[in-house]
Amino acid sequence: MLCGHGAILALAVLGPILSADQVVSAAPTAGRSAHDQGSGPVLSASDSVFATIQRTLASASKERAIRIVHVGDSHSEQGGFAAELATRWSRGAPVAPAFVTPYSRGLGLVRIRLSAGWQRSTWLRSQPTSIEGPSGSSAVTSRATASMRLTLPADLPDGSRMTLWWSGPAGASFRLRVGGVDRTIRRGSPQRTDAPLQATTVPLPSGVKEIVLDGIRLPRRTRLRIGGFQFERPDAHLEYDLLGLRSTTQRHPVTHGAGTLGQYLGSRRHDLIILWYGTNSVRTAPFNSVRFRQDLAELIQLVRRASPQGSLIVVGPPDLAELPPALRPSTQTRATRRRSRPRPPPPIACPEDSIAPSTRDRPTAVARRSHPNVVNVRDLMRQVALTNGAAFFDPYAVQGEAGGMVRWYCATPRLSSGDLIHLTDAGYRQLASSLAEALARRPAP
Repeated sequence: MLCGHGAILALAVLGPILSADQVVSAAPTAGRSAHDQGSGPVLSASDSVFATIQRTLASASKERAIRIVHVGDSHSEQGGFAAELATRWSRGAPVAPAFVTPYSRGLGLVRIRLSAGWQRSTWLRSQPTSIEGPSGSSAVTSRATASMRLTLPADLPDGSRMTLWWSGPAGASFRLRVGGVDRTIRRGSPQRTDAPLQATTVPLPSGVKEIVLDGIRLPRRTRLRIGGFQFERPDAHLEYDLLGLRSTTQRHPVTHGAGTLGQYLGSRRHDLIILWYGTNSVRTAPFNSVRFRQDLAELIQLVRRASPQGSLIVVGPPDLAELPPALRPSTQTRATRRRSRPRPPPPIACPEDSIAPSTRDRPTAVARRSHPNVVNVRDLMRQVALTNGAAFFDPYAVQGEAGGMVRWYCATPRLSSGDLIHLTDAGYRQLASSLAEALARRPAP
């Protein structure tokens, strides 16, 4: 860990700064509409990194599917960005559902329904040494009556398989019902410190539509933990592991991974790694730039140790807009909230509004400003990415930089949500399209 070693170690980890002629950028297109990019570079990378990523994506085939892992916060957990990239990069060929968790939508190819009795456990609620799934999230139960039901894609061919990542005490067992065949899964050899999760693989016969996990048996006062499901199909050209968890920063996989993230990445040996953090660090006060650099650099090292042959793309934060301090709702105590209705924030003023509406029953519409720390976090992430041999993709530039989140909110169709922090599904897909197009365009040397 790099924790507490200070600025000198941070500079050593970051390595030498690349000169301007060592980095090439995919420049944005002209225009400032909601679908256009801003004035900054959308994608920055060295010539060699750019060429390696392009070769990797072009090599996808039935004989050897390329493996992509995408680790990030709520922008990643939403799934639209990943689903659009998977669709574009597979070029119409089958995509393996790859890794899904009991709580996130993933690529939308597998649906998981949980019965009563399951609780969600995450890096945000557990101790750094606690075992969680590779994404930082798990479904945990101590009830024998708890069950999970997975609905699978209808076109899974024969030869497909599922790997369940789980942990439990000695003596734990449960049942997997797959295509009419019951399999009892028991805790195997003693748990190793370097492999804290059990990996149980079962074949999926052609035409299977559903998997049921039930019949749980546990020693008293113990729990079964389900970290996620990994799917593979023999005809896939691309496998996309999505490990997103809301409210996290690049620090969480470094300090809370407890070996499970490294274990999973090491088993998969990915060809392309996408890291998308930054938004939750933008609003951190006070913001520690040295700590931020260290954590991001160590996360890059963590994924590189697991997949040393993989190319890496670091994604920065999109714009984040907020109310001016004078117009933010005042802090209320719990007792005050019980006696009064919560006050909604003023409506968002779109750029084309010449006169903000104002009536007695409707508060005045106001323009939200971009958070002043977005540019700082974006610039730090770009520097760390480039100095560690990664590419950097800039959603803030795609949105037109300052004021971009409001412009995307006012676009038709709407591209950002009303909180002006997250995007709509259409917005995430628009960002993914910009990344795919930037990678497809060979930049001038």
